[in-house]
Amino acid sequence: MLEEAIILAIVVGLTEVAKRVGLVGRILPLFAIVMGIGVAFIANLGGAWDVALQGLIAGLTAIGAYEVGKTTVLGK
Repeated sequence: MLEEAIILAIVVGLTEVAKRVGLVGRILPLFAIVMGIGVAFIANLGGAWDVALQGLIAGLTAIGAYEVGKTTVLGK
């Protein structure tokens, strides 16, 4: 459980860095998903399918957290 939380924090952080260097629009969600899968594979939390699923979940969660924050703060 702790490993998944750490992966999520890393993916959210990498997604934030990508936004600040200019990666926006439709590319950002794809970036977050790829980073989630990549970080999960680096952490090697299980079999290939388990790792890919955990990375996908981390990437999608990072995108959702960004959208909620954007909607709440900016009202968009």
